[in-house]
Amino acid sequence: MTTTTTSPTDLGDFDPFDRDRYDRPLIPHPETGEQLPYMRVSRFAGTLTEKFLGTWHQWWAVKAAVTHPDLAAPIAAAPSQKGQKKALEELLDLVGMNMKRDRGSARHDRVRQALTGSPMPDLTDEQQRQLAVVVGAVRSLGTIDAVEVPLVNDAWRLAGQCDYLGTTPDGQPFIADLKTGANRSPIEWGLQLIAYARSQKWDRHTRQRLGWACPTEPRLYIVHAPQDTPDEVDIYTLDPPTCMILADTANRVLEARRLDPTA
Repeated sequence: MTTTTTSPTDLGDFDPFDRDRYDRPLIPHPETGEQLPYMRVSRFAGTLTEKFLGTWHQWWAVKAAVTHPDLAAPIAAAPSQKGQKKALEELLDLVGMNMKRDRGSARHDRVRQALTGSPMPDLTDEQQRQLAVVVGAVRSLGTIDAVEVPLVNDAWRLAGQCDYLGTTPDGQPFIADLKTGANRSPIEWGLQLIAYARSQKWDRHTRQRLGWACPTEPRLYIVHAPQDTPDEVDIYTLDPPTCMILADTANRVLEARRLDPTA
């Protein structure tokens, strides 16, 4: 089995998206070219589970106010409760993104480097053994055609990067993502992967769409390799029709949040 070797420049040495002050990807409208803020796929994935994160939101709201006072100021200055809520959500979105970006990034980087043959830092024998377990699990899916692929979903106004695009041994396209958190999150996983499956590739150099990520319905895989239990790696196969049910529900929830029955 072979993997496609990609130069480090193509693997995320610079951000594939232009961004606004809240770090949301700015994507040009496919017809008018107007720069529009898109939701990150990782944020979309949490749409149906955010109600369980109240305590975390309180903590990150405090941290956000301390670390980003310039963005926290509009919350107090907003003329209405609706405006305050919007400013708070934008601030939490920024800080939450930074939290997720840092989590598990080292393991993702090492797996990427191993798959593409890129230079990596010196590792202990134990670290090399643990890395080999995760890399072996990813390679067991099939041929890795691309790593850390920027994608844009215009229908749902989402943008993000999937970890792996590939081809199974029987010739079917697949999309896979590496998860290093301790908990299983099947709803979030399903939303994330189906969003990728309905996306177009995005050229990080020219900032242009490159066509569909997968020409036919892809298989969807999660490689779950918790950092706290480095020898345990599980591969989950997700059902696309079920994921679409979740996505339809998530999009209805997002639309409902924009409604104001008192207007």
